Amino acid sequence: MDNSNIGRAMSAIGASTRRKYFSGAKTEELISKAEQRLGLAFPASYRQFLAQYGAGSVGSLEIYGVIADDFDAGAVPDGVWLTLKRRLDSALPKNLMIIGDVGDGSYYCIMDAASGGGVVVFDPGSRMSEAAYTSFDEYVIAQLEE
Repeated sequence: MDNSNIGRAMSAIGASTRRKYFSGAKTEELISKAEQRLGLAFPASYRQFLAQYGAGSVGSLEIYGVIADDFDAGAVPDGVWLTLKRRLDSALPKNLMIIGDVGDGSYYCIMDAASGGGVVVFDPGSRMSEAAYTSFDEYVIAQLEE
């Protein structure tokens, strides 16, 4: 993974002049609990996002993440809650966590660290996923540049 993109993505969020709302920094303990509940390991860049911002939005870009440790009750942008829900009703693969809404009923999902940490688009209707970005950092930078 190109670690230089981690700084670029976090810098791009911080420097954006668009309206921002984030749930706030999350502890290592809460991030680890989320990983345990989902049965996966987040890529380093996504862990950094969670530690710094948690979940939230920059302009129209909403990034789902970790809100609180009650993973069974929640609402968007609680990515852990939504991922668990979609695993039950849409057969979302266990190596994916939902990090955003595409806008057409599909979701942007981050692959776990063991699967490479890329971002895919998952379509609940077809239960198919397609590669979209090579990393969380690339996803954030591209979305903010739109």
